[in-house]
Amino acid sequence: MAKNKTTERWLEVVSELKAQNVVDSDVSLSKSVHGLTKQKIYNMRVGDNGVKLEILEAFFESYPQVNANYILTGKEPMFIESENSVSTEEGKGNDNDISLTYDELSRLYKTTVSRYERLFTNLEEQFKGLEKTIMEVRENLDNALDDVRVVLNKKETA
Repeated sequence: MAKNKTTERWLEVVSELKAQNVVDSDVSLSKSVHGLTKQKIYNMRVGDNGVKLEILEAFFESYPQVNANYILTGKEPMFIESENSVSTEEGKGNDNDISLTYDELSRLYKTTVSRYERLFTNLEEQFKGLEKTIMEVRENLDNALDDVRVVLNKKETA
């Protein structure tokens, strides 16, 4: 028996994640949650320890679909209904609905950031090239103006 109600609800959520095939085993769960080990899970199941806040924080990061309020208070549903899942339920068969997992969104975010970083680097190089060109044109213009002044001075003295 679990040490406290929070641990009981956490273990209940873990069991539900296994039932939904989101988690295969305690080993896969421990690999996906920073700081969690198979031994810690066992100790929670037999009531030796309760689930710690650090484990819960890492658990919620790894499984954002889990409702933290449910585990902490026992209130509200076990899982969070996202807008995508609600719209997918309402519009089944609508090919325009896109539902992405957390990992997919994370990869998409990293890819987008990487692309923009490369774009900014390229723009910075282009601006440096333009700045160099402007400096050369300015220097050539100054030289041309100096030549014109020399010619004008020669005409005045002649």
